[in-house]
Amino acid sequence: MNASRDTLHASIAAAHDELEGTNALLSTDAKVRLTLAACFAAEACAEAVRFVDDVVGTSSIRLSQPFERHFRDVHVLMQHATKSNSVYSTAGRAMLGLEPDRFWFIF
Repeated sequence: MNASRDTLHASIAAAHDELEGTNALLSTDAKVRLTLAACFAAEACAEAVRFVDDVVGTSSIRLSQPFERHFRDVHVLMQHATKSNSVYSTAGRAMLGLEPDRFWFIF
């Protein structure tokens, strides 16, 4: 978790430094760093929840237990368009200088 938090904070600080005192838009490199850092953080959080789920055992599947909802929510988040595995191919395209297939890399 600390690695993902540090990566996210470092990418945000780099983007802030890039834009400080300008009216410019973020560079593609900064967008890629931010996107990959956000994905890494989300995956690390989902993995931490999965570890807790393993420890909790069958209690985690009971609808009456709050953890069941947390487990489900974090895994639904991983399917979101901004956090799903397809983001990696978009980032790879941008890193190779190809046209990104997601609109937020364009602007």
